[in-house]
This record gives sequence, C-alpha cells and structure tokens, in this order.
Amino acid sequence: MEKKRSIGLWLAVDRARRRILAWQLGSRGQKTLNRLLAQRAPFRIGHLATDSWKAYRLLATPQHIQSKKATYTVKGVKCRFRHFFARFRRKTLCYTKSLEGLYRSIPLYVEHLNARLTT
Repeated sequence: MEKKRSIGLWLAVDRARRRILAWQLGSRGQKTLNRLLAQRAPFRIGHLATDSWKAYRLLATPQHIQSKKATYTVKGVKCRFRHFFARFRRKTLCYTKSLEGLYRSIPLYVEHLNARLTT
C-alpha cells in the first residue's frame, strides 16, 4: 500500500550540541528548503553540511559543504524521529492520518529532545 501524501522532514541541526535548530515538513523540493532556510535566520551558522540532493544546488556558497560524512549528526537525529513517529518509518502501513496532529507533535518532540541534550 502506498501513502497518498509523501511528506519529508527537513532538519537544521547544530552538530556540536546535536540540538535541532529548525525543522520543516514538506516535499523534497526547493520551496520547503527555502522555508527551512528562513527559519535559521536567528542563528549564526558558520557552515551548512548537506548530502548531494538536487534541491541543495542553490546553496553554492563557501560555507556549504556537500559530503555524506558531514551529515551523520542529522542522520542520527532523523533515526530517532523514525523510531518514535510511525509516519517517518520506511515501508510501513502506519501513517499519520492528520497532518495537523503531525504538525503539533513534532514541536513537542523537538522541545523534549533539545531539553534532554542540554542536561
């Protein structure tokens, strides 16, 4: 069974402290990336590390690092999301029927995760 709506989770993570700075739900396209980049404005970010997904082509700046090994922190955080949220598991029959519920549960989990990492 295929999901009717494909929703991806985009994260901006502080690698040093492993804290989630910003998040965005949406497609894997440029519009969602732009919304995520707008959220990071309050933070002073030195470098951006991404994999080689085509949506990241507009980030061609000296601060942009495109490398799989530079994204291991984000991959670990996303693994936690897949563990706790059935919606983000691969090849599953479990899915969130309510997008509103998903938009409300993610900020709660981000707050909980960030609080755990600071203690």
